[in-house]
Amino acid sequence: MFARSDPTAHAERLVISEYAAQFSKLRLDECTLYSVVEPCFMCSGAIHWAKIPRLVFAASQASLGTLTGGGSKPSASTLLPAGQQRIEVIGPALEADAMAVLSLYPWIERRT
Repeated sequence: MFARSDPTAHAERLVISEYAAQFSKLRLDECTLYSVVEPCFMCSGAIHWAKIPRLVFAASQASLGTLTGGGSKPSASTLLPAGQQRIEVIGPALEADAMAVLSLYPWIERRT
């Protein structure tokens, strides 16, 4: 995101786009998406439109917000089941481990 100067360049959205392009697919209905952090609103939309049936994430948006000082955001568990397709949402899983890794990232320096 920062290296590209693209606020939409979240890892989940990029991996969906790159995988779909590489394999010429619009539906990723055979995939499971694994994410370190619970996907944001935008990435949850990308998961929905790509028809990904399962999401596994390590750290919740709430925990990330506590670490970064960010505001409250809707959870993927709330957003993804809102559509007509069934999307299994698993997480947080291994949240303490994910938070230990995320705490090493220079969050404060990147808030521009």
